[in-house]
Amino acid sequence: MKTTICSRYHVGYFWANYASLVLMLTGAGIASHYIFWSHYGHTNTGQQFFMIAGSFCVIVACYAVYYAFLGNPKIRMDKEFITVGDRTYRWEDLESTRLNSQVYTGYGTGRGVELHFSGKRKIAWIADYYANSGEMLRFIEECILGGREEPEERPFIPPIFADKPEVEWKGELFSSMFFYLALFFGMVGLIPFLLKRWDMLPILIPVLIVWIAFGYQLFYVGLSEGQLIVKNWFFPWVEKGYPFQDIRHVRFEYRGRDVYTLYIETSDYRYRRFRCDTYTAETRRNLKRLLTEKVSFRDETTINPEPPSPVTHE
Repeated sequence: MKTTICSRYHVGYFWANYASLVLMLTGAGIASHYIFWSHYGHTNTGQQFFMIAGSFCVIVACYAVYYAFLGNPKIRMDKEFITVGDRTYRWEDLESTRLNSQVYTGYGTGRGVELHFSGKRKIAWIADYYANSGEMLRFIEECILGGREEPEERPFIPPIFADKPEVEWKGELFSSMFFYLALFFGMVGLIPFLLKRWDMLPILIPVLIVWIAFGYQLFYVGLSEGQLIVKNWFFPWVEKGYPFQDIRHVRFEYRGRDVYTLYIETSDYRYRRFRCDTYTAETRRNLKRLLTEKVSFRDETTINPEPPSPVTHE
């Protein structure tokens, strides 16, 4: 592996996310302006409201994209320096770190890296927005903190077909927000058939997409003799197995509005996350008890983020 790492934006989390935001809000602005200009001089209060709302949408879209680049700048690091945007720091001034933790960048909050340098200087970035976030994390852990000349090469670890689990933890499906959203859109998809309105069949395409999107958020956890298994409620063929020896950490994290996320970080420094908001506090405690016997587990649903760790060099 190279000893100079340059960040790459993640297609799904960064480019596609903000491109869709721009298109959606700009389209809303164009539609709202059309209402105004096509009735120029004859607008009512409702049309004027939509005109103002459309202008606001366009401004918000530009503002969001602007801060997306400010909050997730280009990163370059080597054995001596790290450059984040237009700021450059020496690694020898590094005082403490928070790696793969919940961080605040000044523009948003998410799981990522936070570095504290002398002089009360701090830099942070969110891992989701970078395609090679695992590579950057491995460089910091092994080269900067561990003292290695270059990071150890680690092959990609794909999820393997899951064994039949001995223990399954499915949680309470009826307490999940995503379950009721999926149920609602599933019922909406039945309207053309119930009313025999075949002219309404085109609405099934977006409804089906939304139904699949919400249904895909519902996962439960199973444990076999040697694997941690994650399986979908609605689509049982969607299952992934992770051997315990290939797992670095497992954590539960609270995402707000009773939505819980299961993070699995594998030994290749990549992590996968699954929505598991069907789990009650009692279920999480029982699952935590079993997981701590096999892997490094942390429940971050009710505790504050860990403080920065002081830098140690081997």
